[in-house]
Amino acid sequence: MAVLKNGKVIFKNTKGLANVEENIPLKTNSIFEIASCSKQFTGLAIAMLIDRGKLALEDDIRKYIPEMPDYGSKITIANLVYHTSGIRNTDLLEFTGFTPEDPITLDVCVKFACRQRSLNFKPGERFDYSNTNYNLLAETVSRVTGQPFEIWTKENIFKPLGMNSTFFKADPGQVYANKVNSYQGIKSGYRIRPNNWAAMGGSAVNTSLDDLIKWVSS
Repeated sequence: MAVLKNGKVIFKNTKGLANVEENIPLKTNSIFEIASCSKQFTGLAIAMLIDRGKLALEDDIRKYIPEMPDYGSKITIANLVYHTSGIRNTDLLEFTGFTPEDPITLDVCVKFACRQRSLNFKPGERFDYSNTNYNLLAETVSRVTGQPFEIWTKENIFKPLGMNSTFFKADPGQVYANKVNSYQGIKSGYRIRPNNWAAMGGSAVNTSLDDLIKWVSS
């Protein structure tokens, strides 16, 4: 936990264990995955490319991902940003046999989007939160820049802000320092619950308290 006032840290503390087996305590540089809070960085990446004239909010997503089906309605970058695309959420992958512990990558999410035969509603008709929107935004950044999303964001967002421990996890098995392990409570104590979700864009940012302080005070 950290508390900032006028851009300065007035309180910072940690409690708990990063690794139960080795009795390693949490520290302010311990790295957690921040789940859907990752979307703010994907949104920033899109905003930066718009500012640089590389794309526009009104662009059709098929301009960058032409394999997306034609549903008879234009799906814009803005529809993805504001969750008004009508594209179904990747939560539905569980209906195809995936479990929460199976490796899920950006490539899997893009293929999931491209194989949807219809939309939940006409784009722009209403709001419906969908991680798939931000997976497609991440893929768009990659195709526009010609770089893997995790590399472009590292070089253009995290490094310039001094967030040197922050990254989008592209590989579910990636090894990195100061990792916080995931656990599930069971009757006899705990079991390892591996986090194999590497669905960049909608999630998959790994970061520390120290780096998030730099983010909110930048």
